[in-house]
Amino acid sequence: MNKLLISIFFIFIIVLAPLSSSVESKFFENNDLNYNSSYVFKIKLSDESINQIYLIITKIEDEIYRNIAVTIINNILTKDGELLINKFFNILSEEGIIGLYEIKDASDVLDDLYDYIFQLIIERLGWLNELFDKTSEIIDDARDLWNDRAIPREIKNEIKIIIDKLNELESLMTLLVEGKYFRFLRDWSPLVFINDVTDIVESISTIAYDLGVLFGDIRSFINDISDFISWFSDEPWKDQIYVYGRVMKNMFNGASNVTISCMNVTTKTDEDGNFSMYITPYPSEVSFPPHEYYGIHQCVILAEKNGFNKSSIDSLSYVFSGGSIYWFFVLNNDDILSNINKTPFGIFRLIQQFPILEYI
Repeated sequence: MNKLLISIFFIFIIVLAPLSSSVESKFFENNDLNYNSSYVFKIKLSDESINQIYLIITKIEDEIYRNIAVTIINNILTKDGELLINKFFNILSEEGIIGLYEIKDASDVLDDLYDYIFQLIIERLGWLNELFDKTSEIIDDARDLWNDRAIPREIKNEIKIIIDKLNELESLMTLLVEGKYFRFLRDWSPLVFINDVTDIVESISTIAYDLGVLFGDIRSFINDISDFISWFSDEPWKDQIYVYGRVMKNMFNGASNVTISCMNVTTKTDEDGNFSMYITPYPSEVSFPPHEYYGIHQCVILAEKNGFNKSSIDSLSYVFSGGSIYWFFVLNNDDILSNINKTPFGIFRLIQQFPILEYI
């Protein structure tokens, strides 16, 4: 069991304290509600992924937790195989999972399920996932230093401030995933964060130098924090999006020389129908929040050739900067559809046999 990945995932569901002003709180909550009603972060799952989810559930020996797992999946997975990511985070929050170091022991039974679901969404999170990964490692190192009796108390006090700052940043980033954008925008100030953490690092360096302990774990910790500040200062929320996939003539043959476009960038499929390209994100009115780089962007992929055209589904084409999105197209599926028994069972059997039809 990869505890690191599970730990990174649980950071997404930290719950912020209520706003001090009830009037202000009501304003933000109402506007967040309006945003959430028009945008739900979700991805399309293949039959293979869905089958794997239920296989994991069947392996849960405790009947109570097995039933809990089934209930969770029934709430976050639509009949069309769409994984509702926002709802997944909300359910876990309601279960009392409020942070990396406050996970209920009982949740261990469901770790494999949570880990697998996280793997399904991780590529869409882009720069956010990288941020959570980096801050989690720094927090782990900071806690190790905090528990080291050899570290002077003056340095421990500064380390505690860094831990608090990084926890605040993680909580703020969680709002992006949950769609609570007004609250995010109210507190988002990357320059202030950089300046605050830089001042703390300089303070630790000065204290360590004066005490003659500027070496070993302390020096390593300072270097790691400095690298993180440098990465954060480079605005990773403007990183390119990786778009890739495949176009088929039919169920068995790749379609070459198909024009693929996304956000005004175009490419052609190779002889096997494969395509890939990097897209510089340009925030628009359909980004969430609108016209902002650090939010999630709609990256609709269009495939065109000889009068045929298919596009990815608008509501399933969202991705954060630095992330990646995959799509599978079948340009001419008339020969397949003509053989379908016109009943729900016939369609279901076809999807079971050819999962890629989910992406047509």
